[in-house]
Formats: sequence, structure tokens, C-alpha cells
Amino acid sequence: MIAVPLTPIPGLDAVVDAGAPILLLWYWWTFLRDRRADRGRAAPPRNIEPAKRD
Repeated sequence: MIAVPLTPIPGLDAVVDAGAPILLLWYWWTFLRDRRADRGRAAPPRNIEPAKRD
């Protein structure tokens, strides 16, 4: 969505071409880092009691 309108502009075209892979690497790095950190945490306890009716 962003690359198509910016491709005719000479300087921004190079920035978009270089920035997209960098942003994708950053996204996957933080995603996998957070998934690894969440692996050691226990799931929160679930409330298994039936709901009370008034």
C-alpha cells in the first residue's frame, strides 16, 4: 500500500526498498523473542465454577 505511491519519487523509492526488509526482520525478531519468553510462563488459571444465577 505504501510502496506503490512512493515508487515514482526517486529518493523515497530507495528508502522503501531498504526499509521494508529491515522492518520485517525487526517484526519477526520481536515476535519470536516474545514467543520464547512466553513459553516459560504458565497459563492463567481458568474459572471452572458454574456461573451463579440470581
